[in-house]
Amino acid sequence: MQFKIFITFALIFTYLEVSKSYDLSVGNPLKNKLHTNKTVLLPAIAGVVRSEIIDVRPQRPIKAIKAIDLNKSSVRPNITLGGLGYNFVSIKLKSDRGKSLKYRVEVYV
Repeated sequence: MQFKIFITFALIFTYLEVSKSYDLSVGNPLKNKLHTNKTVLLPAIAGVVRSEIIDVRPQRPIKAIKAIDLNKSSVRPNITLGGLGYNFVSIKLKSDRGKSLKYRVEVYV
Protein backbone atom coordinates (compact mmCIF):
# COMPACT_ATOMS: atom_id res chain seq x y z
CA MET A 1 0.00 0.00 0.00
CA GLN A 2 2.78 2.43 0.89
CA PHE A 3 4.58 1.58 -2.32
CA LYS A 4 1.50 2.56 -4.38
CA ILE A 5 1.29 5.90 -2.55
CA PHE A 6 5.00 6.50 -3.15
CA ILE A 7 4.67 5.75 -6.88
CA THR A 8 1.60 8.03 -7.12
CA PHE A 9 3.44 10.95 -5.53
CA ALA A 10 6.53 10.31 -7.67
CA LEU A 11 4.42 10.42 -10.86
CA ILE A 12 2.63 13.60 -9.77
CA PHE A 13 5.93 15.30 -8.90
CA THR A 14 7.46 14.26 -12.23
CA TYR A 15 4.45 15.61 -14.12
CA LEU A 16 4.63 18.93 -12.30
CA GLU A 17 8.37 19.29 -12.98
CA VAL A 18 8.02 18.45 -16.68
CA SER A 19 5.08 20.79 -17.29
CA LYS A 20 6.53 23.75 -15.33
CA SER A 21 6.68 27.06 -17.18
CA TYR A 22 6.85 30.65 -16.06
CA ASP A 23 4.15 32.83 -17.58
CA LEU A 24 3.67 36.50 -16.73
CA SER A 25 0.18 37.46 -15.57
CA VAL A 26 -0.40 40.86 -13.94
CA GLY A 27 -3.83 42.37 -13.30
CA ASN A 28 -7.25 40.98 -14.12
CA PRO A 29 -8.15 40.69 -17.83
CA LEU A 30 -11.85 40.09 -17.08
CA LYS A 31 -14.14 43.00 -17.99
CA ASN A 32 -11.28 44.74 -19.80
CA LYS A 33 -10.76 45.28 -23.51
CA LEU A 34 -7.97 43.40 -25.31
CA HIS A 35 -5.69 46.02 -26.88
CA THR A 36 -2.73 43.93 -28.09
CA ASN A 37 -2.51 40.24 -28.96
CA LYS A 38 0.90 39.50 -30.43
CA THR A 39 2.77 36.23 -30.97
CA VAL A 40 6.56 36.47 -30.87
CA LEU A 41 8.60 33.70 -32.52
CA LEU A 42 12.38 33.60 -32.86
CA PRO A 43 14.09 30.42 -34.13
CA ALA A 44 16.66 28.58 -32.04
CA ILE A 45 20.40 29.14 -32.40
CA ALA A 46 22.70 26.57 -30.77
CA GLY A 47 24.20 27.87 -27.53
CA VAL A 48 22.49 31.28 -27.71
CA VAL A 49 19.83 32.77 -25.42
CA ARG A 50 17.26 34.50 -27.65
CA SER A 51 15.62 37.66 -26.33
CA GLU A 52 13.12 40.22 -27.56
CA ILE A 53 11.74 43.43 -26.07
CA ILE A 54 8.08 44.17 -26.77
CA ASP A 55 6.86 47.77 -26.45
CA VAL A 56 3.13 48.50 -26.28
CA ARG A 57 1.74 52.05 -26.06
CA PRO A 58 -2.07 52.18 -25.84
CA GLN A 59 -3.85 55.52 -25.42
CA ARG A 60 -5.52 54.39 -22.17
CA PRO A 61 -4.06 53.06 -18.90
CA ILE A 62 -3.16 49.36 -18.91
CA LYS A 63 -5.36 47.12 -16.73
CA ALA A 64 -3.78 43.67 -17.31
CA ILE A 65 -0.74 42.08 -18.98
CA LYS A 66 -0.21 38.44 -19.93
CA ALA A 67 2.88 36.88 -21.53
CA ILE A 68 2.29 33.17 -22.13
CA ASP A 69 5.31 30.96 -22.84
CA LEU A 70 4.21 28.62 -25.63
CA ASN A 71 7.47 26.59 -25.40
CA LYS A 72 7.05 25.91 -21.65
CA SER A 73 10.61 27.06 -20.91
CA SER A 74 12.05 27.83 -17.49
CA VAL A 75 12.70 31.53 -18.11
CA ARG A 76 10.38 34.20 -16.68
CA PRO A 77 9.46 37.32 -18.74
CA ASN A 78 10.05 40.72 -17.09
CA ILE A 79 8.29 44.07 -17.22
CA THR A 80 11.14 46.56 -17.62
CA LEU A 81 9.20 49.84 -18.04
CA GLY A 82 5.65 50.97 -17.32
CA GLY A 83 2.97 48.43 -16.54
CA LEU A 84 -0.39 48.57 -14.79
CA GLY A 85 -1.84 52.07 -14.62
CA TYR A 86 0.62 53.44 -17.20
CA ASN A 87 0.05 54.22 -20.89
CA PHE A 88 3.03 52.07 -21.91
CA VAL A 89 4.73 48.79 -21.09
CA SER A 90 8.02 47.24 -22.12
CA ILE A 91 8.31 43.46 -21.67
CA LYS A 92 11.59 41.54 -22.02
CA LEU A 93 11.15 37.97 -23.25
CA LYS A 94 13.96 35.41 -23.09
CA SER A 95 14.42 31.79 -24.14
CA ASP A 96 16.41 28.93 -22.68
CA ARG A 97 19.93 28.58 -24.09
CA GLY A 98 19.81 26.95 -27.52
CA LYS A 99 16.00 26.97 -27.67
CA SER A 100 13.53 28.97 -29.72
CA LEU A 101 11.52 31.85 -28.28
CA LYS A 102 7.75 31.61 -28.60
CA TYR A 103 5.43 33.80 -26.52
CA ARG A 104 1.93 35.21 -26.82
CA VAL A 105 1.66 38.71 -25.34
CA GLU A 106 -1.72 40.18 -24.42
CA VAL A 107 -2.29 43.71 -23.08
CA TYR A 108 -5.70 44.77 -21.75
CA VAL A 109 -6.94 48.35 -21.28
